[in-house]
Amino acid sequence: MYSPQSVLWGPGNSAGTLRFERLPPQFTQVGVKGNVSLLAASNRRWDQNADISVGNKQGYLRLTGNTSRANDYKDGDNRRVPSKWDK
Repeated sequence: MYSPQSVLWGPGNSAGTLRFERLPPQFTQVGVKGNVSLLAASNRRWDQNADISVGNKQGYLRLTGNTSRANDYKDGDNRRVPSKWDK
C-alpha cells in the first residue's frame, strides 16, 4: 500500500515536511554573534527568542531558545474564549 507519508525524516511526518537548515556561524577570531527578539501583542501575548553563538576559528557553541505565552480573549459578544497557552 502506498501513502503520502515519508519515513526519510522520522515517523509521523507527512509528505509536506519542511526542513530548515542553518549555515554554521563563521568566526575569524574569538567573538559572539546572534540575535534576540521580543514580541508583545494583544491578550497579553509575549514571545522571546534568542540565537547566540560564541566561537573562534576552531569551532563554536550555539545556544537557541524561545518562550511564548498568551491569555484567553473575548469574542464579539464579550464572552471569554478559553485559549490561554504557554510554551
